[in-house]
Amino acid sequence: MSTPLNPSVSAQLVAFPNGKVYQKIPLATGGFAYKPLDETSVAPQLPQQPHHQQPQFFLVPGQMGNPQPNSMAPFVVVPQTQPQLQKAAASSSSSSSSSSSSSAKLNATQIQYENEIIFYVNGAKTVVADPDPTMNLNEFLRSQYGLSGTKKSCGEGGCGCCTVTLSYFDQVENKQMDVAINSCLRPLCSIDGMAVTTIEGLGNHIEGYHPIQQQLADNNGTQCGFCSPGMVMNMYSLLQNNPNPTTKEIEDHFDGNICRCTGYRPILDAMNTFASDFDKTKSPCKKSGKEACEKLCKKGGAACGSKNAKEPKASVVVIHGNSKDNKKKEEEVVDEIAIEDIIRKPKPSVRRKEEEVKTFLRTYKAGSLKSQAYGKLWYHPISLGALYQLMNQVPSAERRLLVGNTSTGIYKKDGFTPRVLVDIRDIQELNQYSVDQTKGVTVGSAITISKLIGILEQVQKNMGTSYKVIWYQALIDHLFKVANFQVRNSACWAGNVMLVHNHTNFPSDVFTIMMGANATLLLGNSTTNATKTVSFSAFLSEDMSNQIILSMTIPFASSAFEVLKTFKIALRHENSHALVNAALKMTVMSSNNQIVAPGPILVFGGIDSHPIRATNTEAFLLNRIITDSSTLPTALNVLVNQDLQPVIVSEPGKTQYRLSVASSFFYKFFLGFVPNLPANLVSAAATYERPVSSGSQSYDTNPIEYPASQYMPKLDGIYQTSGEAQYVDDSDHIEGTLYAAMGLSTNANASIAAIDVSEAMKIEGVIDFVSANDIKPGCNSCETNVGVPSSLTEVIFAADQVVYVGQPVGLILAEKQSIAEHAAKLVNITYKNIQTPVLTLQDAIQQKSFFPATSPGITPAGPFVVGDVTSAFAESDFVVSDQIYVGPQYHFHMETQQCIVVPEANGKFNVRSSTQWPATVQTVIARVLDIPINQVTVGQKRIGGAYGAKISRATPVAAAAAVAANKHQRPIRLIMDLNTNMESQSKRHPFVCQFKVGFMKSGVINALELVYYDDGGAFYDSVVGTMDMALTTADNAYYFANYSASGICCRTNLPPNTSMRAPGCFPSIYFVEKIVERCAFELQMDPNDVRQINFYNDPSQGLPIQKTPYGTPIIYNSLPAVWSQIQQTSDYASRLQAVQVFNQQNRWRKRGISLVPIKYGIEWIGGTYSVSVNVYPDGTILISHGGTEVGQGINTKVAQVLAYELGVDISLITVGSNDTQKAANSLCTGGSITSELCAKGVIDCAVQLKKRLEPLKAVVADKTWTGVVAVAAASGVDLQAHAWTYPVPPITGGGFQYNTYGTSVAEVELDVLTGEIQIVRCDILYDCGQSLNPAIDIGQAVGGFLTGVGYFLTEELVYDKTGKLTSNGTWEYKPPSVKDIPIDLRIDLLKNASCPLGVLGSKASGEPPLCLSVSIYFAATYAIYAARAEIDNTSFFSLAQPCTVDQLQQTCLVDPSQFTI
Repeated sequence: MSTPLNPSVSAQLVAFPNGKVYQKIPLATGGFAYKPLDETSVAPQLPQQPHHQQPQFFLVPGQMGNPQPNSMAPFVVVPQTQPQLQKAAASSSSSSSSSSSSSAKLNATQIQYENEIIFYVNGAKTVVADPDPTMNLNEFLRSQYGLSGTKKSCGEGGCGCCTVTLSYFDQVENKQMDVAINSCLRPLCSIDGMAVTTIEGLGNHIEGYHPIQQQLADNNGTQCGFCSPGMVMNMYSLLQNNPNPTTKEIEDHFDGNICRCTGYRPILDAMNTFASDFDKTKSPCKKSGKEACEKLCKKGGAACGSKNAKEPKASVVVIHGNSKDNKKKEEEVVDEIAIEDIIRKPKPSVRRKEEEVKTFLRTYKAGSLKSQAYGKLWYHPISLGALYQLMNQVPSAERRLLVGNTSTGIYKKDGFTPRVLVDIRDIQELNQYSVDQTKGVTVGSAITISKLIGILEQVQKNMGTSYKVIWYQALIDHLFKVANFQVRNSACWAGNVMLVHNHTNFPSDVFTIMMGANATLLLGNSTTNATKTVSFSAFLSEDMSNQIILSMTIPFASSAFEVLKTFKIALRHENSHALVNAALKMTVMSSNNQIVAPGPILVFGGIDSHPIRATNTEAFLLNRIITDSSTLPTALNVLVNQDLQPVIVSEPGKTQYRLSVASSFFYKFFLGFVPNLPANLVSAAATYERPVSSGSQSYDTNPIEYPASQYMPKLDGIYQTSGEAQYVDDSDHIEGTLYAAMGLSTNANASIAAIDVSEAMKIEGVIDFVSANDIKPGCNSCETNVGVPSSLTEVIFAADQVVYVGQPVGLILAEKQSIAEHAAKLVNITYKNIQTPVLTLQDAIQQKSFFPATSPGITPAGPFVVGDVTSAFAESDFVVSDQIYVGPQYHFHMETQQCIVVPEANGKFNVRSSTQWPATVQTVIARVLDIPINQVTVGQKRIGGAYGAKISRATPVAAAAAVAANKHQRPIRLIMDLNTNMESQSKRHPFVCQFKVGFMKSGVINALELVYYDDGGAFYDSVVGTMDMALTTADNAYYFANYSASGICCRTNLPPNTSMRAPGCFPSIYFVEKIVERCAFELQMDPNDVRQINFYNDPSQGLPIQKTPYGTPIIYNSLPAVWSQIQQTSDYASRLQAVQVFNQQNRWRKRGISLVPIKYGIEWIGGTYSVSVNVYPDGTILISHGGTEVGQGINTKVAQVLAYELGVDISLITVGSNDTQKAANSLCTGGSITSELCAKGVIDCAVQLKKRLEPLKAVVADKTWTGVVAVAAASGVDLQAHAWTYPVPPITGGGFQYNTYGTSVAEVELDVLTGEIQIVRCDILYDCGQSLNPAIDIGQAVGGFLTGVGYFLTEELVYDKTGKLTSNGTWEYKPPSVKDIPIDLRIDLLKNASCPLGVLGSKASGEPPLCLSVSIYFAATYAIYAARAEIDNTSFFSLAQPCTVDQLQQTCLVDPSQFTI
């Protein structure tokens, strides 16, 4: 990644202490690069640097401004002096002084502050002078250091994409610490004296790959690959501290990494190969991590650096002094390392610096630092006295104290609002801890949460069986539930506590459990130097303006009978803040008639604006007998009616749940004291321990067609796991680039009166605001549908009217991305003619807010009518009418919407867009700029996830950037932050299904009438296409003789919704399955009997062929076989009986098991793709095609198919990038058809090539591929072939090329008291035909299934009454994590199932398996039925979607009156 140079400033020569002369070259982004001149040049010594040791020398390795990832030379950035910045800072200080006597300027003469930091990056010593306080480590690594392998996605510490290993020397522990952190939250200024290892430091194609990188790729643990570097670095960090982890420890360690693509199973399979208890017979690649390392070493390409490993093909060697002998000596050093240690080591070139780095970490002492940029001041005091001086000189409103800076992931304004940032992490007094046998454990306030856990574990270990630490394990276990490993490694416990003090409703687990443990805080006063001890409750009333938390003391247990239990319930099982938490401590004297001793402490969080003590309940319990029949109900009455009132924390619909689950926590706690507890209550009192998850898979292949159908990892998987795979934002930062961020509307339905950007323009570094005024009249449109009325045409920037909160009104352009994002929030819009918005699908239906169907392109298909529905209803034994609703879902693609638009000198534009449809981006940009289409080139190599979000919605983003690029004639980089992406971008379409069903006593569905409504949001986008897919999937696996289905597209004042994995089909299958379940309920039949009796016929059994309502004949139907097979392989019958027994034996834990089928039609019509194959004289081959690699493995599949068709080794084939020059006019990548149609195009190309080569093959002596090709090339044979796919309707009739079939058996366990749910086991059997690549197709199935798990269980989008999305980041929106996957996942591809209508007998795998997750929903429903049966409630209910913990618990009708002992 190149750093832009500044041509307006002349270069100068600088002499360095190594005796060389360098050319000092200004960078456009600020700072300088140093290019070495003549090697023989000698220069005088430079002055000593202010730090404790002089740097080896300052230089930027490699070319000017383009540091190379593999380089080992030190790196320095020396920012230019910015007079305007200094002036602004001085002005700010001056005005502060005049307005307040406490706002005096800092007296820099009292403390000697330094202005540079020194640290190592992948073994390269790095010096940064005047580091930017607003720059985080992630930005520095990517934009300044050229290390783009470290990704950025959420910017909140919630996804793990940005994970790096941070090494530092703990002076208190006297040892080196190596921890995983979020580089997106870590300020650059805070890593002085540390070392950073990024994914580039582990391995690459030059020096060999690290075993972790290799295992993740070999186990197919990467799809889009955007999260893969973070996964690798997280595992690497674990191995630094624990070289022999167990599988449980590995699974626990991935609480901070999100993967939307893979479903986690292959990632865990890969990482578990490094476990001490790894069973390689269960591994897809059948080798452990250490065996993989040995294999790599023997091949000569390992990163281990053993004698068998290759040396790098190219490397930069640092020369210490002037001796050439030193260079020779260093190059000859090859270390020998035991295999057991290799997995903990970086690549060889980095490892050669290992001792140097260790010495640096051990001996370097970070000094006091002062730095400023962009109006911000950074201070790093190293003594408490220096901190107090700063606190006294800077008003509290203008400063923020920090250690890990992790709070800015939640409260982003905290990172920008304060003028002065004070890093207190290295203040010795705040890093101490001690153990007092009387008082307990005292820990300093700068100690991280991870270190706090370690201290408590060590104290517990040292004190052995002493009763004093009897409940320390409860604290330890709960602290592991705080955030995630990366955050805990950076965040200090005191910062977490301060968030409760400073922010209303912050659900701190640390505060709650320490308050429950009766811990105390020691506060220090900066003005008086006085200290005082306060309780956690009293702390909330303290004025902290001139105070700081110095330490916390955690007492020991007062007796062997004292019990402390903590509880937490959240939207998902890990890395999720508490909805409600509790810490309950009580002593019950078992030797004294079970009497409650003095001193109970009951603390609940998530009820009020801060954790509260249930003091009335505590008082009541004193001296009460636990087993007395009145104790529990009275205590619960006091708790609910006196202590848990009022409820201030109250999201819509969750108030009652919070009260109920708090009561449940108390009940669970109380049960633990009851002697001889009834057997059916034991599980309610016990803490659920989730087993380590596992998985299995089976499939068949056809060796005759290898490498097609072969199980093999993706070709570019290793480049993804090594960080070498590049995405849009990984492109070079071109000189003159401006960074863009969207200014968004804050009203959902109003006219624009004015747009005021004056406050935004005041921010230093802001360049311009681009709006609709910068677009030619009549060109402000990104509409992609044909026939849309002008009033409903989607615009790039709103100019007159806004129709949803989050609608872009313009772009802020700035010198830095973070500045642009901050300034964009300052764009102020005033409104007029404000109207009440339509915010829900139900409101749209009621108000008849429908999209007009005025032309064929915007009119839904249907209605589909079969038979005589009216007469059939009259003849039915039962008729039921109802409606079903499903909500939206955010795509959560790890790579947000992003693009780079570069204007070229000839009036053309080169666009790198994270799009699934380059052709449409090209067309719309040409339209918006009013230029010919051939003046715009759009392309990319891959994108970091999409799931449909980047089919149409990448277009307005790229068009907006193009407008800015055209105006300024400078490159524009528009990388949307996650919050903006979620607020302004599309979601899955919500649906309402109004149905009427008639059925017979036998279970046969005699008549079905469906009316669908889908929510398109503010503009058409894909609302019609989604409705079409819903209507043509509404039958699922069932034949309905009398049937009617129609659809209406609704308009709301929300962002335009768009396609998402199985658009329309997913909710449609859910609807029909709910209808089948409803029929079974009314008949009191087994739902599976109702399903089976209504299945489509299997013609292979001699039954007549039936047609779907939309005209597709069911000629091939594997569903009956699949249905029968999975019941056997899953042992369904016996497990159903086991579930029933479990439910009888457990009052408050219930299980449910569900079996669900799918039929999913795959349509090829309209799938036009350009495919080219180039063969070169040496026999190597390049494929270019119009599909986009989004993680579905398209490039691997087309390479496999071509290798098979040409009979060549797949290693000869590479696949190029997709752009509109190579593959013009191609359809979008989507619908699960692109891989197979591009493969079909490759087959066509292969036929052409073979036809041309066949005559030569008959006469040449060397009949090998390379031999024939060499002669062909020399003979002038055309070795390029092109194909254009243009599928026609299948000859069988209907629109679908074929159907896929599948079944899933899901078993869940529900904690009725809290709503917490675990997927115990899931079996999937899927008909994928003859899979082109079982590894890829199984990965697609697992990933799709888990997306459905999130849709039904954890992912909740919440809008406020204005239409603003409040769940707009990882803090509130929760896709599944590692602990949300099935504990036991078994997936099989149907064997001997070649599809004659597919490519080489294959079928699609991307979307259909998602729909099998419906089984999770019904399994949860059955568990709730079992819970309701306990209170004799057997009535029908409809469980809401998403069935989050609150919905699950409340639907169980839990009430404290049911609590008994």
